[in-house]
Amino acid sequence: MGHIALELKVATERDRAVWDAAVCQDPGGSIFHTWAWLTTTAAFSVKRILGRPCRAELHPLMVYRGQELVALYPVFVYRHPLLVAAVSGSYDDQMMYLGPVTPAARLMRNRKRESLGFELQDLCDAYLRETLHCRCIVVRHTPWSCADSRPWLRNGYTVIPAHTYVFDLAFGSAVIWEGFGKEIRQNVRILEKRGVEVDNGDISDFAAIHRQLGNRGRMGVPFSFFETLSRVLPPEQLQFLVLRDGGTPVGGTSLLVWQGRMHLWVGFPAVPGSVRVNDLLLWRSIERAEEMGCRLVENMGADDETTIRFKKRFNPSLVPYMTYRWDAPAIRLGRSAAQFLREVRG
Repeated sequence: MGHIALELKVATERDRAVWDAAVCQDPGGSIFHTWAWLTTTAAFSVKRILGRPCRAELHPLMVYRGQELVALYPVFVYRHPLLVAAVSGSYDDQMMYLGPVTPAARLMRNRKRESLGFELQDLCDAYLRETLHCRCIVVRHTPWSCADSRPWLRNGYTVIPAHTYVFDLAFGSAVIWEGFGKEIRQNVRILEKRGVEVDNGDISDFAAIHRQLGNRGRMGVPFSFFETLSRVLPPEQLQFLVLRDGGTPVGGTSLLVWQGRMHLWVGFPAVPGSVRVNDLLLWRSIERAEEMGCRLVENMGADDETTIRFKKRFNPSLVPYMTYRWDAPAIRLGRSAAQFLREVRG
């Protein structure tokens, strides 16, 4: 049998079950790839391009070879009269990473898996650049997927490294506990004796965290986005913890649970006097993950200077992943000129 070329289709609501099943089949799939998450983000995501707000268009691409579904490639497109941009994964939308999912790749031989990567990127680039006329494309690739950057490099993308922190529960939480610094372990015990508690919360408890982050310029997504997610996601996939000191809420976090991974998502606000109290909150999150049978805990993001100091105290492992960016020649020229002017102005 000769080589069968890849074919692309844009998924619709009727493809939801097939889409979500494919996300579950790929170890690189994430909760951000699920149909519920993508459609919720599409309803709320707005990006400013050249000073103008542009709403998101979701393009959930399904790629087939014959009758076999070999890849998913979700992309959000933002249209400005002077520029069309495509984004797959965005910090601004609290979607830490996205990119392609290839459920069949894990069963392929290495050479076929590598060939699929090149062919897939060529097909999707042709759709984005020639059909949709995108002049800027950004893909934040999941840390749990293939790390082969060559398909993007060959197609003119710039590779930008990113990082996140993880705790491996393969040997139990006791091993993670012993990896904490002595001062953290002592502080957790003091807080427990003082009666500081970590309780189950709900979306109403998360409202205070959202407000605090917004007041500090660290939250650009409306609270209604989180409210919608809390309705459309199963409760076991989106959970909330609240930290109480003397009955008063002093912190909290949201937890995403997906395929044996727990992700510490949005939370841990920098409330004066509560940073050390958050030691207990992080430890309780790890205990919760172990109780749920998770094999890994991700404390999401390790590139923000304002949070690295707190996160690295717990001795997590650093995991790299990649962001890929392509700009049309005119866009690259404009960005270079803008950078030059900023440097000249000092």
